[in-house]
Amino acid sequence: MREFFALSFTVGYSHALEEEPGEMVEATVPGAVQLDWARAHGYPPYYYAENWAQYRWMEDVYWHYRAPLPAPPAEGGQLLLCGKGIDYRYRIRVNDQVLYEYEGMYKPFSLDLTDALTGRDTLYIDIWPVPKRPGRPDDRSQASLCCKPPVSYGWDWHPRLIPSGIWEDIWLEKHGEPYIADAAFTYELDAACEEAQFICEAQIARPGETDGRQPLQMHMQIANSDGMLVYDTIGAAGEPRLAVGGRLVHPDLWWPNGSGPQPLYTVRLELLSDGQVVDVWERRCGFRKTELVVYEGGWEEPQQMPKSRSDPPTTLLVNGRRVFCKGSNWVPPDIFYGTLDENVYRRQLQLAKDAHFNMLRVWGGGIVNKEAFYDLCDELGILIWQEFPLACNNYENDKGYLAVLDRESRAIIRRLRQHPCLALWCGGNELFNAWSGMTEQSHALRLLDHNCFEEDRQTPFIMTSPLSGMAHGGYFFQEADGREIYEIIGSSRNTAYTEFGCPSISDLEILKLALPPDEIFPPSPDSSWTSHHGFGALAGRGWAVPETVAHYFGESPDIQTLIRRSQLLQAEGYKMAFEEARRQQPRCSMALNWCYNEPWPTAAGNSLISWTGRAKPAYEAVRQALRPTLASARPIRFLWNEGEDFEAELWLLNDAAQEVDAGEVTAYLDIGGVRTAALRWDAGTVPAGANLRGPTYRVRLPKAAAGGMELILTAARPGLESVYRFMYRPRQRIAQQPKAADMNY
Repeated sequence: MREFFALSFTVGYSHALEEEPGEMVEATVPGAVQLDWARAHGYPPYYYAENWAQYRWMEDVYWHYRAPLPAPPAEGGQLLLCGKGIDYRYRIRVNDQVLYEYEGMYKPFSLDLTDALTGRDTLYIDIWPVPKRPGRPDDRSQASLCCKPPVSYGWDWHPRLIPSGIWEDIWLEKHGEPYIADAAFTYELDAACEEAQFICEAQIARPGETDGRQPLQMHMQIANSDGMLVYDTIGAAGEPRLAVGGRLVHPDLWWPNGSGPQPLYTVRLELLSDGQVVDVWERRCGFRKTELVVYEGGWEEPQQMPKSRSDPPTTLLVNGRRVFCKGSNWVPPDIFYGTLDENVYRRQLQLAKDAHFNMLRVWGGGIVNKEAFYDLCDELGILIWQEFPLACNNYENDKGYLAVLDRESRAIIRRLRQHPCLALWCGGNELFNAWSGMTEQSHALRLLDHNCFEEDRQTPFIMTSPLSGMAHGGYFFQEADGREIYEIIGSSRNTAYTEFGCPSISDLEILKLALPPDEIFPPSPDSSWTSHHGFGALAGRGWAVPETVAHYFGESPDIQTLIRRSQLLQAEGYKMAFEEARRQQPRCSMALNWCYNEPWPTAAGNSLISWTGRAKPAYEAVRQALRPTLASARPIRFLWNEGEDFEAELWLLNDAAQEVDAGEVTAYLDIGGVRTAALRWDAGTVPAGANLRGPTYRVRLPKAAAGGMELILTAARPGLESVYRFMYRPRQRIAQQPKAADMNY
């Protein structure tokens, strides 16, 4: 059997590849060279104030890892160096002998060190400065000829901090017996999802053997989620590759969260020599089928002559059943993605499941996540829209770049295609927009389409997001032209909302992590609020938008009040947008807000959970909006005045796989503790996976004190109730800006 050994690394930098580092410090692996150097030299936290700028120089030097190697293995043995990824261009050597050079961060490697060992050996990993496209400004365009995450080069919610180093697991393996060098399990479900044809392919290696080769056998088993064997076979292991195929009848199907269970099977290969197990390969799998189709009635659009083509397919079928995709955009949970582990992923993904998410779009400006992320999504039933590392750039037809993209994309596809959570592949983010300038004829996208078809043709592929009919934006509760998110989403008719946002100021505990005490209040663009995205982000507007809060509530007397009001707008805006997207089925098939999480403590932003994993009030609002079945209202705006006729359509939304008897729904307004007349709607039964439109609730707004107003929906069936909050102004305040003392929020 194989033996595993950890490595103990130190790291240092130089200004030339062949130059020796002047100093070596202890390295944490996986991790990032910036964190190692900062830890050893007492750098202040990169996430506080402007400290991040002190790390900037580290992107422009060579970094060198060193680790002592153990004694050579016994005769006939083999010592391998195995790694899942190093960031970004690097070479690996033992002493002065170069064994491997590579550009990229996603392709795993397994290097035989045996012949290079002398008895007193050192492993060296030399890493080039981060790649930058020549002649480009210090922004994301520097990443347009590499496969590093462009977000690291600076975004409107991410500082310019570009990680480098060993970001994935790396270890030594010692072999004295034949072993399974690589294996993959793939399958195809029939049209009715009643039978799975599968194949398991393995590559066999024999360390150091020349004569007396023993015949090998392969024992393959598949066990269901209860541990019961459903397939068991043993046969000769052909070399160097083995392929075992078979079929399963009526496999337990894997479903996304809210649509059914997530049964996971275990596939196990045992390599036998003389009847003894000498190596084992094992992984989990789930049986499911995903397809993208045109929405119901889509082929009839557009109706006018002359006609163009219909909108491309965005409706997802899972195991033949239409699933409305509801969730968010996932970004790296930390600037230094090498530090991410199962614990970080689990905390954030469990919150996603609890919020009734069934999909996360892994945004193309960030990383392709570590394996633990996808394992957890398999368990939790969260579908993954996976983008390749392209975003908002023109990735031109450069031969060197395309060669790297070819290797990297194939490695990504081969690793992820075995996860049942993988719903679809996407070339990248906003590539068909003016700021990118790519088209279907761009070689990078044609290459990705080809590789996905060749390596994983059962999983859908789209070129980019958005495509025609899909929508990105808006990103504010109130746009600069005065339109509210109520109007923006309510008047839209898109096939999918794959980005839409509503910002808020972060919790005070996050502000204290990011900002000096004397800068926290009042927010100012001449402070760390700007580098932490409160001001100046997204075409200069920023995410704090204090003018929007003041428009509705007047000036805030302190930071806690400002935070509370800002987060109220975010919560109500997101609630409205998600529910409105659901109402627009079947034309609309997805609602994925921008964004779910954040990579460092932002002063303000669109995320639902903070860098520390703490849920904002908007998270709870979205959780309520994404319940499988709920009574819903369709208001037209947030601010209402005395004497106006308030109105909101009533709906019942049902994404569940079964019909729901809602019974009677009641709607009424509560203005300062005073209830208005109620409307009662005998809604009855809502079919499975369908929405029911009800009457419009109208009421003349009476005289009351200025402040908050709530629309309350109750239902005979428990758990369907909903509450919506609005601003109310009495007549004497209509003609003037509201004062803070008048506001209840």
